Amino acid sequence: MAVEPRPLNAEQLAFVAHVQAVAVKHRRWIGEHEELRALLQASVGPKGDPELVSYTDPRLQAELQTHRDVALWQGSDRRFRLISLQSPKSVAAAVIHAENDPGPDTCRFCLINEARTPLELEMVKDGAGSPINNVKVHPRCRLAWRRVERIAMQNPAFAKSRTPQR
Repeated sequence: MAVEPRPLNAEQLAFVAHVQAVAVKHRRWIGEHEELRALLQASVGPKGDPELVSYTDPRLQAELQTHRDVALWQGSDRRFRLISLQSPKSVAAAVIHAENDPGPDTCRFCLINEARTPLELEMVKDGAGSPINNVKVHPRCRLAWRRVERIAMQNPAFAKSRTPQR
């Protein structure tokens, strides 16, 4: 019988709030473990523990992704990615984001370049399951990217540009 993991305690949830604040402040960040530790240390203060919860703890991952709109993971190159998954605040901002083509080795949502580790990205597929030309995202950015697209579609000109012509 599987044992349910203990939920995060109040101190750990406070730490999660610091991780979220750092993600929102930087929007996207990629770097080594010690750099991430220093970023979080600056947020938690000199008496806080920037590793109160392991960065790869499934409880931390679930809390960040599900309740905080944050993704944090260690990639295949051993570098950490910390990304705010918050949606643009306006339709105009979503259109600008959706129309931006950062290049083939860059996540369309967070704009982190993965030229060193292109396997971190996957093609975005349309409703029929066909890959959309040059649109790649991190798997953890996929839902946030879909939200950006949905918001941008509220702009009639953008929606028209995305509708196949017959």
